[in-house]
Amino acid sequence: MPINKLLFAVLLSALLLMPTGPANALVQPSSLAMKTTVAPFSVAPDAMGPGSAGGTLLALTMHIDKEWYSYSNIPGETGKPTRLTATTADGTALTVFYPTGKEKPDSYDPTLTVFAYLDGTTLFVLVPDGLDAPFPVSLTLDLLLCHPTKCVPA
Repeated sequence: MPINKLLFAVLLSALLLMPTGPANALVQPSSLAMKTTVAPFSVAPDAMGPGSAGGTLLALTMHIDKEWYSYSNIPGETGKPTRLTATTADGTALTVFYPTGKEKPDSYDPTLTVFAYLDGTTLFVLVPDGLDAPFPVSLTLDLLLCHPTKCVPA
């Protein structure tokens, strides 16, 4: 699995070097029960609050196969939290914005409540204007993909 994660990070970085504008990147091993797309969006100064910098908002959408899910970044009573790490070319860590997961009973122990990401969940990363070397951005997604019969680290 570490080779697949490294390949994902390298290929995604290369795709993010392409000119900005409406675009999608699709890079991951075909054996996973999930695909991802990344789309960049321009953000005007002050759009995220008074005095906020403009920049590029990267939207990473998880396309998870039917009956599969991942635990959210705050998984609830059990489960491995989903983590997205984003860094610029010069190593600057970027802030990731996570949505709230959908509350559901855990597949393995229905007495426990978990928060899950289902098909179509989008995570966001803001690359603010004014950074010395913002691109390429390296994105590393670490999660546990689960199905009612098994879980697979991805």
